[in-house]
Amino acid sequence: MELNQPDGLQHYVTLSEEPTIFEPMSSVNSVFFDTAQQQIFTLRSRGIMGVNVKSPDSSRPSLNFRIEDHGEVLCIKFSPDSRVLAIQRTPHSIDFLNFSNGSPISSEYSHTCKGKKIKLLGFVWTTATEILLVTTESLELYQVLPTKRSLRLEKQLFLHTLWFTWDATSHVLVACTKNTELLCHTFHLKTAGAITKICKFSLPSNLALDNAQPDTVSAILQNSCLLACIYGNVYLLIAHEGDESDQDEAASTTISMYKFSGDGLVKLTDELLVESNGQFAISLVDNVVLVHCRNERVTCVYDLAFGGHVHNGISKHRPVFPPESIGPLTLASNTVPALSSNLDAKIPIELYSPHWVTNLPSVVIDGNLGCLWTLKLNNKLIPRLIRKRPHIVDFLVNREDGKRILLDYCTALYNLSVSEALSYETSDFDGDYSFHADGLNQRLDDFAYIFKRFAELRHPHSRRKSPVHSTVVGPYASFSTLPADEETENSAASRKMSMAVEDGYAPAFQRPFTVSQSDVYTHIFLVAQGNENPHVRSLLYAVLVEYIRSLVEHEIHVDHSVHELLVSTIARLEQYDQLSYCIQSRLLADSKPIALQLLALESVYPAAGQLAIDMLKRLSFSNEEVVELLLLKNRLIEALRSGYYGR
Repeated sequence: MELNQPDGLQHYVTLSEEPTIFEPMSSVNSVFFDTAQQQIFTLRSRGIMGVNVKSPDSSRPSLNFRIEDHGEVLCIKFSPDSRVLAIQRTPHSIDFLNFSNGSPISSEYSHTCKGKKIKLLGFVWTTATEILLVTTESLELYQVLPTKRSLRLEKQLFLHTLWFTWDATSHVLVACTKNTELLCHTFHLKTAGAITKICKFSLPSNLALDNAQPDTVSAILQNSCLLACIYGNVYLLIAHEGDESDQDEAASTTISMYKFSGDGLVKLTDELLVESNGQFAISLVDNVVLVHCRNERVTCVYDLAFGGHVHNGISKHRPVFPPESIGPLTLASNTVPALSSNLDAKIPIELYSPHWVTNLPSVVIDGNLGCLWTLKLNNKLIPRLIRKRPHIVDFLVNREDGKRILLDYCTALYNLSVSEALSYETSDFDGDYSFHADGLNQRLDDFAYIFKRFAELRHPHSRRKSPVHSTVVGPYASFSTLPADEETENSAASRKMSMAVEDGYAPAFQRPFTVSQSDVYTHIFLVAQGNENPHVRSLLYAVLVEYIRSLVEHEIHVDHSVHELLVSTIARLEQYDQLSYCIQSRLLADSKPIALQLLALESVYPAAGQLAIDMLKRLSFSNEEVVELLLLKNRLIEALRSGYYGR
């Protein structure tokens, strides 16, 4: 059974099967998308013939209403509670319209920027009643008073701004200015009525465009920068040409990622290396960064938790697996008005179309077609797309739907190990076991790493205790661990995620799931439970020891069912000397159920009775059971001693 066989019929990144349909762009219709509220607005004849508002979130109702025609609309956004609609029609003013139950309840009221040369670059809703106006001269925070149909200035910061970008999740704003160099000023607007300065930092000289006009700089950089929350941290992403001087990490395009830290600093920490110099777009799905390359018509997949190659303190990331296209999709012509001329036909859509516009986190809009999709990840393909097994685990532990896929992968890996164990044959020459495929030692290394990651899901910030050394007899005696260099590479994910603590701006990243001992027992240890082949039993014993060792090292209590399975596996292998070893090395913890299980083995392994009695003696609450057992064995003197000292 091969776990990494590629499947060309399936695609990792796909579009949602049922798009949100809206009226396509035309000479009459204009379309706007609000990233913060994930709403798409379609305006017919500047809204006088109707405004339609939809969302890819099916739980949010569609809205239909009309607005007055006071000129071409440049931007339109609802407040978070949908009670006030803000409309920008000119570079100098903004209009407001009060709503109730999805319908306007008043006429519009306006706010005009002070100063003829001041231009309104844009606006963002910071709360349900507060709006930030970003002008070429200042940042102005206003409280919107619907009942008074007016705005009240709460805070103003003077700043000559070229462009800005905003992230609604973290309430972080970045405004860019230029004097002798490009400066990014960062602000936090989480507290009502306040604009909190974080810090300012300069952009690299290769982005400064010293000879360019400010308007040119603004146009170039605003289209190349965005804010995003990834793994509980805020990043400013800036795309630019790659550094050709770095031969080892050369790329056509580099996406530099500046991380916001809790101490008020912004630092370049990561770079995404993209082998494309044409137009591209960025999406985020489940903390995975997707870079869509229009010229090549492929999507590159990046995961910051993979660690990357560190150079000068910066993690440089290549795609997790070779780039591939978004999965093909067809639309029924009778469901999309723009395709209605094709009667009852299935029409394949054009992928990476020039009409596509992407919006964070995962929205793709085709304004010409009148369709909005969200991007989906087919994580079931990860075991086939990623070659290194530790990397498969590192990727899946951070995905929302990763638990079932990861457990199924472990089942397949164990079945593969069983098949290899059954293929072992004794050589006629020296009695050694010949290794097939990757070798079972490599399998044990794989399971050791998997179990370590499972334990870290339970206690992501715990420090491992000193390792429990294992000695296994039989054909699997070579009980190896990961090489130092591979351990360093694979554990980068764990270290990086432990560093992804809350920065104070974005919601903290929460592990999407944990893997219980019951899950491991069901999906691994019970897979070949009925197989009495000694090689398979030896494999089960070796994997069991690895699992218990990982739990002990991470200070996780081992379930009785796992201990009982270990004892019964040793008994089936008739390697009873391993019982003493497992008790001494803490792989078997003292407990009454284990002691009783040891007593049951006394008839085939007499020393097991003494091991059980010694275990019960170490358990102070079991003194009466010890006396009773000693009397049953006609060991009167020991029973009297135990009864006397146990008082």
